[in-house]
Amino acid sequence: MADPVADKDKFVPAFAMPVIAPPPASYASDAATYYGAVAGQCFLAFADVVIAPEDALPDDPNQPPAPPPDPKGLTITIPNPAGAMTDAAPFGTLFAVMGGWLSYQRAAPDGSAVDLMPILPLPFATVTPAPSYAAPSGLDATKPWGVFVLRLWGMDYDKLAAAVGKEAACNAVYYLGVDEASAKAALEPLVKLHFRQDAYDASIAKPEKPVFQDVVEEILGQAYSPVPSYATLVGDFLTALLNGATQLLVKGGASIGQAVQVPDSSVTTGTPPPVGRVELWFLDGSQPPRFISPYPFFKGAPGYDF
Repeated sequence: MADPVADKDKFVPAFAMPVIAPPPASYASDAATYYGAVAGQCFLAFADVVIAPEDALPDDPNQPPAPPPDPKGLTITIPNPAGAMTDAAPFGTLFAVMGGWLSYQRAAPDGSAVDLMPILPLPFATVTPAPSYAAPSGLDATKPWGVFVLRLWGMDYDKLAAAVGKEAACNAVYYLGVDEASAKAALEPLVKLHFRQDAYDASIAKPEKPVFQDVVEEILGQAYSPVPSYATLVGDFLTALLNGATQLLVKGGASIGQAVQVPDSSVTTGTPPPVGRVELWFLDGSQPPRFISPYPFFKGAPGYDF
């Protein structure tokens, strides 16, 4: 008989919209109907944007002047970010579009911008001056925020590439505008899923050194003495992750945090209500990577069956 826990936790490819929760287990109809129901409740606003590092690349001296880059980034504004469908996450929640390695880059201490240099691939990491991403207008500078980079797991990328056919499949996704406190809360259960307490407890009972302890010690570059508790390891791993010192393997559709909230700029009287705001960039799997539009693989999402 199959182990139900193992079945539940099995890492299998899955596609999810970046700001719309996957259909809940209780949802009886198909994905297309579900997305239509969400659209009727949460009127997301989309704006195409030019990706700053791509725009800043110098012209190739051996080639004629290239045309300016096409808008490939996508800014999403989320009204009523605290709202949600029944049994679903709030509309401002961010989701892993597919399974992969998740890393985080925090904004500067004053909250003004995120230094993109450490998380950009070549040739974008060679741009001078070093590219950065400015805080969204109206963002509360006292709330830590940053950028997630999700680099797709090989099997997930292969599934997506096969599904989109001739179109370029994304191999990495940048989520620009992540509320850090919400990210920590969302990632804690994912860390516990990846490094299970029952495995830790079994090692302590033998006794032997827990694998989780080895992992965290390698990240921190120092040994624990005495043996740390499971809660300590979880907390230290989360701290290292949010400090940009490690990454976490997550499943497609996993909740990874909330979009930052800013005042609604369209409201000019009274106190503007908050809206969620996140900007998305997508890289393909070529060498060197190129930024691509997400629309081809978003349009096919209701039909994906991995």
